[in-house]
Amino acid sequence: MQEPVTAVITRRFNVAPERVFDAWLDPSKINGFIFGPHLRDEEIVEIIVDPRVGGGFLFSVRRQGQQIDHVGEYLEIDRPRRLVFTWGVKQDDASSRVVIDIAPLAGGCELTLTHEMKPEWANFVEQARAAWAKMADALSVLLMCEAPAPVAKAEMLIRRPIAQVFEAFIDPAITSQIWFTKGSDRLGTGKKVEWTWEMYGFSVQVKVLAVEENKRILVEWPGYGAPTTIEWLFTPRPDDTTFVTIKNAGFQGALPEIMQQAVDATEGFTFVLAAAKALLEHNIRLNLVADRHPDGIGD
Repeated sequence: MQEPVTAVITRRFNVAPERVFDAWLDPSKINGFIFGPHLRDEEIVEIIVDPRVGGGFLFSVRRQGQQIDHVGEYLEIDRPRRLVFTWGVKQDDASSRVVIDIAPLAGGCELTLTHEMKPEWANFVEQARAAWAKMADALSVLLMCEAPAPVAKAEMLIRRPIAQVFEAFIDPAITSQIWFTKGSDRLGTGKKVEWTWEMYGFSVQVKVLAVEENKRILVEWPGYGAPTTIEWLFTPRPDDTTFVTIKNAGFQGALPEIMQQAVDATEGFTFVLAAAKALLEHNIRLNLVADRHPDGIGD
């Protein structure tokens, strides 16, 4: 007997193995990553799942006026580690087998999908691999959208009165000593300002969405290409000190890109708060933001 040919993909997910496993058996998820107009030019007609060993599924779609019925039988269901099922089209007697193995990792899991086909389908292997890869990417986005979006957050106690600390982030003459090097105007609700990092040759246009004196600042900026929001919260503490919270939210892109943006932003705003603390408490300029990338951004 000839060995089957196989199409294999692997994907890492930043969610629990159970969530990845369950998606393959949930009709409401299947129409979001296996089939649907967001994946290809097709209309979903019907999704039926009987998720038990010996049970089957029917995924019916309409493409260019023709209905195609994908059918299969569940051979093995071992939540959340392994799922095995046959895969074929009702209009075609050819059948194949799909094996999904999910291994837990720190902070998520890794999925390996193996599509086993008869040797006569060897020319179809790369097409199958690309199709499963596209589905896995769609699943990653689907699960990411269900989870709380990552938010970068940095906090610091600054031993100065709240009005003085608040002013340091409103007045570009002060902020330019701890973060950017040039700001076009003081922050005020409804204003549009420009921030420049001269050492990096980099400027951004910033929309000021809200300024609540000694309490809150909210702006929108394209720090990572697409617009995100930055929120400063100022909380008075005993002995005339101030607790500052900075949140950066709304990151966009594929999940790995979003996670990296959140990590980078957390690091960056931690530097900003440390620099503010040194300047306001001790009148020392640390140049942390400039010294983080002495050879330029990205190095």
